Amino acid sequence: MAREHDEDLRAEEDARRARREFAKVKKIIPTLTALYLISAVGSAVLLVLFSYAAVAVDVPLYLTVLAFASLTVNLAAALRVRKKPYTWAVMGAVVTSLLVVSDIFGRDGSFVIDLFWAACFWAAVGYAARYEKVLARYPELAKGRIARARPERARQGTRRGRKASRSGVPEGVIFAGALLAGILLGFVFHSTSVKSKSPNYLAARIREEWAAGDLDALASHVASERRDAFLRKLKKGLTRRGWLNRRPALNEGVVDLHGLPEGRLAIAFPIRNEEPLVTSWRLEGTKWTLRDMALPSVQVKVPLDGVVGQFIAAWNGGDAADIASLSPPDKVDRQAKSLRRIFSRRGWEQRRPSVERPRILAPRDGRATVVFDLADGSLTTKWRFDGTAWRLSGIRFPKR
Repeated sequence: MAREHDEDLRAEEDARRARREFAKVKKIIPTLTALYLISAVGSAVLLVLFSYAAVAVDVPLYLTVLAFASLTVNLAAALRVRKKPYTWAVMGAVVTSLLVVSDIFGRDGSFVIDLFWAACFWAAVGYAARYEKVLARYPELAKGRIARARPERARQGTRRGRKASRSGVPEGVIFAGALLAGILLGFVFHSTSVKSKSPNYLAARIREEWAAGDLDALASHVASERRDAFLRKLKKGLTRRGWLNRRPALNEGVVDLHGLPEGRLAIAFPIRNEEPLVTSWRLEGTKWTLRDMALPSVQVKVPLDGVVGQFIAAWNGGDAADIASLSPPDKVDRQAKSLRRIFSRRGWEQRRPSVERPRILAPRDGRATVVFDLADGSLTTKWRFDGTAWRLSGIRFPKR
């Protein structure tokens, strides 16, 4: 009886010491959870900042992947730390220590923050070890219901603790899975929310779509309500330059953010033997939208003299249809009808004032003006190069 009584007394004393020890170390669980949750929030904030910063600078892929991997690992740790606080405390201490070392060699400005974080995790390692040691002997403490504990119960608790520690998914597997998921999600996030906003990425996309002749893809960078008008203007400009089916290659784009209003961007693409193609962009939210694509000036290698001679011959010796035949093919009939009405009002159906000695104003960007002096004023003709030939685009008659 006395021996059994002594054992009970020792067991009660052990239980009291265990309760006191547990009271000291049990706060390590919420502390570690808070450390990991704060780290997860920091990673999430970094990802948001990367997404916003991408519109002005190129955010490296490895930074996005590291931030996402940190987010998933920290969340996994916050959820699993109650089961294995010592393991996760050691993992956190090792990772933050590696960050401190990288800061030292990389001279990173976050050295002080990483050093503080590493100190917190290393301090948590000791408490987590004591926490698991107490629970391994008295697992009832986790449920807050230890009272009188006999030595044999303590031994049973130790065996149960070891068995529980061997059951379930290993923490290393959880860590590896969270890390792999973070890496994969980091790649996806970088492609969809970071890289796609970068001015240099936009420049590369424009070059690829231009080379492929994919006008719809080029128009996809324009706001939806302006897309159709942009396509019509682009096709018209390419046709005038003879580039609709075959375009000159664009060299690497030059991004310019300086000297422009906030939220504006210009990307110039040099072209061999041509003026550069310049694209103008506006920041709408966190996305760049294409506002304009200024094609190079039309380089005309077909002389204007020949078609001006044809106009003089048609005006002096032909009829309205002969003059209208110099217009763009889709406007010949309409131009002929218009000329007949004008000639009828002026009494010029059979005979018109003769035109001679044209004054050709300097052609510019595929447009030209040719003036003929008449007795009662001047006849002004407008011409436009459509990529293959000069076409008559308008006639201004002298005032009556």
